[in-house]
Amino acid sequence: MQYKKFSLFQNYGSQFLIAHNTYNTVPTVPHLHAQYEIYYNICGGEYYFINGNFISVKPYDLVIIPKLQIHKSLRNINTKYESYVINFDEYIINILLNMTIIGEESRRNYPFIDLSQIGKTLPYKVHLNMTQHEKAIKLFEECRLAEQASEHFVTLIKFIKIMMFINDRFKNAHMEKFDDFVPESWANKVLQYVEMHLTENISVSQIADNLFVNRTYLTETFKEETGMTIHHYITLRRLAESQKMLYEGLSIKETAIKCGFKNTSHFTKTFRQNLGFTPGYFQKNLSDSYPASFISPK
Repeated sequence: MQYKKFSLFQNYGSQFLIAHNTYNTVPTVPHLHAQYEIYYNICGGEYYFINGNFISVKPYDLVIIPKLQIHKSLRNINTKYESYVINFDEYIINILLNMTIIGEESRRNYPFIDLSQIGKTLPYKVHLNMTQHEKAIKLFEECRLAEQASEHFVTLIKFIKIMMFINDRFKNAHMEKFDDFVPESWANKVLQYVEMHLTENISVSQIADNLFVNRTYLTETFKEETGMTIHHYITLRRLAESQKMLYEGLSIKETAIKCGFKNTSHFTKTFRQNLGFTPGYFQKNLSDSYPASFISPK
């Protein structure tokens, strides 16, 4: 079967993006990208799926998703939805931290949180009170308007203010346990199962057996909810994991083995058929895949 070229490893083509979302189109499948993501749930969001776990989100919850972690939001389609989402490359943070004008003393006294510790020693989310919510809305909207007007320097200043605000919220926050949440949607049940068994030899029958549901019913329901077959999703998820590994510097051979492909040839063929280019091409063109927005590394 010939599928439309599609990747769960998304390329936004920019080092910085900010969006104010008021439409309630529910994402069907999760995705990952090389940028960090800030998600501020004003209303309508209920859970966030991150790396196979479900995190409850309430109005005024601020969530940070580390780069290269699979995620998607779960929303109530019957209620109003509103959120702000910022995607940014860690290069921007590194530039800010290494600016000589900041100085070592200032950097020690007012550092940004270590984003790599989100989900490890720092929680994925914090809750804002009404005063903090009003300040967050002001910061996000000022940054969005500056970015919309292509005022790059002003956008950068506004983003620094956002990160300082986030630093204050997260620096003393404590880790929380993941919610003991069982998704109602069969598609979300499948997504969670695949995430937990990604390195194994997963079959549709195995998933159906473990979820105690009829195989035919499960496959039909999954396709109805996501627009793709379970088998195709498993392939795309493994390919997204392979793109992540290639991005992190693993060789094509290592990546093929770790992602469960029979051999390098099988990996390359599957990669090209589904994504439209080879693993080698992807690896060689990584720098071109993530062009600068308002800060250039060159």
